[in-house]
Amino acid sequence: MATPRYDRPVRLLYGRMSNTPHSYIPVAVEHLVGYSTAQPSLFKRNQLEPVKDLKVLVKDYTPIAHNAITILINISNDKEVLENLASDKAFLETLVQRITVRHPIISLAKTQPAI
Repeated sequence: MATPRYDRPVRLLYGRMSNTPHSYIPVAVEHLVGYSTAQPSLFKRNQLEPVKDLKVLVKDYTPIAHNAITILINISNDKEVLENLASDKAFLETLVQRITVRHPIISLAKTQPAI
């Protein structure tokens, strides 16, 4: 298996994650956490497609879900992103379930305050 290149996390912002090998997703999502505070506008590409992908990753195993939730928290101060998150009932149900059932991951999230 080839070592993931540094630019792979950024590629997630430009295309569907279904085109990305699953082995790259944990590393890619971890690298995207920094972009969520430094360049949150990247997550608004293609009608919030990266936000939609992150909402799906909240259902993934804990390390991926943890980073996905951290990113969503960091970018949720944007009105368009917040409206998208707040209007998605299925996502909200998933989020509440992840927070309250078995392995709560929200307490593990280390977010950086928006500047």
